[in-house]
Amino acid sequence: MPDQNTTTCDRTGRCNNCHIGRYGDGCDMNCSTGCDAGCNRRTGRCTNNCIMGRYGNGCDNNCSIGCDAGCNRRTGRCTNCIMGRYGNGCDMNCSIGCDAGCDRGTGRCTNCILGRYGNGCGNNCSTGCDGGCDRDTGRCTNCIMGRYGNGCDMNCSKGCDSVCDRGTGRCTNCIMGQFGDGCDLNCSAGCDGGCDRSTGRCTNCRIGRYGYRCEMNCSTGCDGGCDRNDGKCTSCIEGTTGDRCDINCNNNCTICNQNNANSCTECIDGRWGPSCNKLCNTNCKQVEGTTVGKCDQMTGNCINGCVPGKIGSNCTTDCEAGRYGDNCDSKCGNCANKRPCDIITGGCGLVGCEDGFQGLVCKGKLHLHNFKENIICILYSFYLRLIISVYDYNTAS
Repeated sequence: MPDQNTTTCDRTGRCNNCHIGRYGDGCDMNCSTGCDAGCNRRTGRCTNNCIMGRYGNGCDNNCSIGCDAGCNRRTGRCTNCIMGRYGNGCDMNCSIGCDAGCDRGTGRCTNCILGRYGNGCGNNCSTGCDGGCDRDTGRCTNCIMGRYGNGCDMNCSKGCDSVCDRGTGRCTNCIMGQFGDGCDLNCSAGCDGGCDRSTGRCTNCRIGRYGYRCEMNCSTGCDGGCDRNDGKCTSCIEGTTGDRCDINCNNNCTICNQNNANSCTECIDGRWGPSCNKLCNTNCKQVEGTTVGKCDQMTGNCINGCVPGKIGSNCTTDCEAGRYGDNCDSKCGNCANKRPCDIITGGCGLVGCEDGFQGLVCKGKLHLHNFKENIICILYSFYLRLIISVYDYNTAS
């Protein structure tokens, strides 16, 4: 009876053909489950290809789990590897430092993740790198702030302002107060605003200093500093003169020309003239706390006014008759015999007051209720006038 797995057989019982998936004379053996489209009638070798993931004559071997898209039917070599695997069987893991897989044959990373280098990207870039390093040499792409060298493993000088040259370590700029290639030299303490990066020459000097590095002191007679190069004073303190203001002005000057001790620009109180050798008029009003007046240096005119009883720009004119005091502002009182009063005090002197008046300047009126006192004043005034009359008569004779 023919086998149900065959179509027909010969007189010996050998099947003429086998159904797909069977092999042997009697077609009584199953082809491997790994065969794709049957197997050889005699040997059982898969006829065409193996199903995906299998290899070998009977396609009964599993391709490596690292294969992508199957493996070679005969050798089992993976067609491709899944990401992260390499080798014939894709059974080796790429380095954890690889970015996007590695070479199928050597395991060399296609690219390294940021911060790694080497064939297997197993080496860490220097911590001084900024933006990773060269895949092969490990040379940093850039250095982080404050580092230099191939591996950015050397620190820039603390005198650098932020960065230094990648190759030499020379500071790009120095912080204020430092100079030199490494900015490790201090500018002079006399510098104002730092110094030249290469030479250390001060940009400017502090007030009171001069010289290349502002290491010398200006003269104590300078007022407001001195010339940066030669130390000549910009101006002098009061009473001194000369390039370094170390010469005294003449005794009558308070301020003199820097080039001439006798060319005064301000005189002491009581003096005037180009060299302050002239005396102010004694009628100038005295400066408080002194016995002399103050007058204009060029004209000699009194600056603070005149002593009482005098007027005019140089105080040489007496008050006009009937006036007295400061600026001759006061009017005389009632002196006897119409005599003028004293131009300084306003007093009537020996002539006394006109009848009916009293006081130092004879401006106070007498009142009848003081009759006794008034009579005494009148008699005294009459007595004084009589004496003066006699004196005038004797003098005239």
